Amino acid sequence: MTQKAVLLKEKATSLVFSDDHHIPQPSQLQLQIKVAVAGLNGHDQKIRDMGIFLGSIGLPAVLANDVVGKVVAVGSDVTTFKKGDRVVSQADFVSGTPQNGLQEYAVLNEQFTARIPDSITDDEAATLPTSIIASLVALFHDLPIPAPWTKDASDFDYAAKTLLIVGGGSVAGRYAVQLAKLAKIGRIVVVGGNEENSKNMGRPTSSTVMAAALQPDPDVGGGKRGSRTTGVVGGKGVDDDGVLPTLDGSLQQPALLTARPQRRVLSLDLVSFAQKCIDCSHHGHNGIRQPVSLYKNVVN
Repeated sequence: MTQKAVLLKEKATSLVFSDDHHIPQPSQLQLQIKVAVAGLNGHDQKIRDMGIFLGSIGLPAVLANDVVGKVVAVGSDVTTFKKGDRVVSQADFVSGTPQNGLQEYAVLNEQFTARIPDSITDDEAATLPTSIIASLVALFHDLPIPAPWTKDASDFDYAAKTLLIVGGGSVAGRYAVQLAKLAKIGRIVVVGGNEENSKNMGRPTSSTVMAAALQPDPDVGGGKRGSRTTGVVGGKGVDDDGVLPTLDGSLQQPALLTARPQRRVLSLDLVSFAQKCIDCSHHGHNGIRQPVSLYKNVVN
């Protein structure tokens, strides 16, 4: 049996329509879905134009890793889903791209799939996997903050923590604010986002959300441009000298994530973390693959 699909047949060329693409069948721990929504992201364009991940997925390739649909078949060992369930998942980067969204039918790994509540539309669910993964991995894997749905959460004092989110106005930053509020972190300081919008993101919790301005500091590093947080994180800022280095006075320099528990300030640099998430999204890295599934706990 075959299906309709949109395929990348050669790097740096337009996608082409096919009406005879094979229909992938689920293995024991997979489910087959009829695709309803396929979410496209920046890396899809990079796959097409630059060929990233093509060494793993091969050609022809189906794009779109954020996949929403209705279950039509389940593998013999699947226990958490049944036919008719409406689900969302992040497709794995595997040869032949059987899990990706620009096709009528796809197969998904049970472990990394979530049932969609009735309160969330298909379109809304499709915005979740790739967009939220950076914040989930950064907050609950790279920083010493346990996810609020884990057993370690009962002994963690979220209210005593201050979280500085650099790049809070970005898509990943907006999710970071909402996740931090979900965890009820005491103070959430947002750089690069509108304070009022940040306060209104997600459901209200006991967290306090505020904005911090990054101001050019010509005295940093022998005349190099830098920036300084204004008092809201306490003392001089996050680094020992109170300075967050910048490129061109605005873009955060790649420092990835820095945790400074002695000041009880946790710094989340989502601008430079974007590059790391390209590596995170390549699921062959077993050290990162497990946190990828954390988003199902947010949905459920």
